[in-house]
Amino acid sequence: MNQSLAFVLFCIGVTLIGVAPACSSKLLKDGSESSAPGAGATSSTSTSTSTSGALSSGGHAGADGSTTAAATVTGLGGTSTATTGAEDPCGPAETPCDGSCVVLASDPAHCGACGNTCAEADSCVQSLCTCGGGLVDCGGECVDPSGDVANCGACGNACDGAQGCVSGVCSCPSGTLECGDVCTDTDVDRTHCGGCDTTCSSGASCIDGNCSCDSGRTECNGACVDTEADPANCGECGNTCADDEVCSLGDCATDCGGGLQQCGQSCVDTGASPDFCGSCTTSCAAGEECKDGACECPAAETECNGQCVNTGVDVNHCGACDSPCQGGQVCSDGACMCPGDQELCDGSCVDTHADNNQHCGGCNETCQGQQSCGDGECACAPGQTACGTLCVDTDSNTSHCGECSLACPLGAACEAGSCVCPSGQTACTDGCVDTRTDEAHCGACGSVCATGTCLDGECDGQSSTNTTSTNTTSSNTTGGTTCSETWGGSNDGSITWYTFSQGTAAAGDVNCSFGIQQDPDRVNNVFTGSGQYFGAINTADYDTAATCGACVEVQRVDTGQSVTITIVDQCPVATNPKCVAGHIDLSQAAFQELGDIDEGYLGQRAGVGQIAWAYVPCPTSGNVKFRLKEPSNAGWNQVIVEAHSTPVSSVQVQVNGTWVDAVRQQYNFWEPPGGNMGTSPYVVRAIDINGAAVEGSVSLTSGSQESGEQFTCN
Repeated sequence: MNQSLAFVLFCIGVTLIGVAPACSSKLLKDGSESSAPGAGATSSTSTSTSTSGALSSGGHAGADGSTTAAATVTGLGGTSTATTGAEDPCGPAETPCDGSCVVLASDPAHCGACGNTCAEADSCVQSLCTCGGGLVDCGGECVDPSGDVANCGACGNACDGAQGCVSGVCSCPSGTLECGDVCTDTDVDRTHCGGCDTTCSSGASCIDGNCSCDSGRTECNGACVDTEADPANCGECGNTCADDEVCSLGDCATDCGGGLQQCGQSCVDTGASPDFCGSCTTSCAAGEECKDGACECPAAETECNGQCVNTGVDVNHCGACDSPCQGGQVCSDGACMCPGDQELCDGSCVDTHADNNQHCGGCNETCQGQQSCGDGECACAPGQTACGTLCVDTDSNTSHCGECSLACPLGAACEAGSCVCPSGQTACTDGCVDTRTDEAHCGACGSVCATGTCLDGECDGQSSTNTTSTNTTSSNTTGGTTCSETWGGSNDGSITWYTFSQGTAAAGDVNCSFGIQQDPDRVNNVFTGSGQYFGAINTADYDTAATCGACVEVQRVDTGQSVTITIVDQCPVATNPKCVAGHIDLSQAAFQELGDIDEGYLGQRAGVGQIAWAYVPCPTSGNVKFRLKEPSNAGWNQVIVEAHSTPVSSVQVQVNGTWVDAVRQQYNFWEPPGGNMGTSPYVVRAIDINGAAVEGSVSLTSGSQESGEQFTCN
């Protein structure tokens, strides 16, 4: 293989200068301490009695543990040799699975590894199965928090009683109002008439939200009275009978007539008077009528918990007492039902024609992947095309250029739906190349110079052989830089293992500030072992976060086993004496590729095995990404670089048309002077240790933002 092609596989240098940061710590398997992740993370410890694990940083192994088209590190003396696998029929960033070429980073049928199929409603994002279509994972179930009564607005936020979930907020059904902890119809509720704080007085009913006196009652000074028997309002409001008189049939008199019974100064029919029902000492409750000397609810109402309610329309007593409607349902003719055109889906009333990704067009009709619901149909945003569960712009997407699954060759851009190589380059099977200087494609694609160099499209004094070139990388390229031939590493290293439950999970991220997941432990935007092969490197080699995101191949020399990991953490020697130069603390999954968990501590220092490691290019699947530290702060910010194939040596931000240098923090974010990044969208440039540059536009929004390019070298 020619030198230029071999150097593509060895693009990480050794000179990474800085000062190791102080950080909090966690216990390793043997009780010794390793770093806890993230800037300013609090210390968390756990105790165990068995032997220790170690720190490492990684590269990528295939699902079967093999490596193809990647550098193979001997791990001895820091030297490395490069080998390539068999010719790969798939395009850039693709892997053959079941006879098809797939992108493991985004294919839901082969997410992160061949055959790893995501659930029906899930998307595959950065090689991990996640809920798609705007859904959120709540306890292992993908739900739409905008309309789920059990997870309204956030996981576990359950709506009460008759409440429904509308736009992520628990609210009462249409036509009702939340008063205290109940939903009620303030048009007819005597205790909440027209509003939560208005209660109708005795003898009044709530009609259309207003308190109105019942039949046979007259309003006098705000009270509903019987002017036929009220001595203070006898016959009319304000007409008061003398102390020795009674009010009988609306007139002040000396005694009661017409078979009426005297109760105080009132002459009443105790068989029908709600104020004196059955006797002079019994009065009916609000809303009750007196019939044959007994208090009872009107014919259309039922007594429930001391109140007369219409069970035909009451959402708290629908059809019967204490039978509340739930999930946003209303009560109609004594039956709970969803209002309007809404449907009852999983106990909640939802508008399946609105923007509900969990119930789009019908109950449990879930929008897949990146599609969203509009007018009852799942679709991609305007200008995008559904490619599997992905929504892509086929005018510019290099993996789906012009149509789904049509990938551009390495280094080509997708412009207006067509793959276009940079000016002066030609599209060959392994990417865009300059046939004037490329020894593998000298003068034409596949024309390989046996020895010597390629000048102006001709092999320099040597014969050429036409052959089909083999893909040796899996990411887009910026090109134009020279790879470093010198590699760092250790032929007398040691390893242990750790888990996120030992403190990392409590902090929320690792020292390098990459996001994490558990069950199993994984790191976001890490492609070694689908995010499960990672490690924490010793203080000296951590070098003030300079090795964050770098990949390392770790080899157990005595058995020939190896694993490639990504550096995401620091193992501080100040709190863990094992974390001397050459030591790496591996994830448990990565450690198991080299030995049994019970072995715990491997290397010549441990007296078990021999460990060697060296830096290698990362097997990235996609482009470099940028993420803001404070996505809602327009006045101050820092930026982190993720998913890069080679270590980042510097970052610049364009402010008022001028590039300014950012300073790397010990937790791997980069800060320009004063945190001033200019005006959003920000223009950011990352430069790797070989001098290759990637630029990207970064908006004030949360999450990682793709640049459209990846580091490479010649």
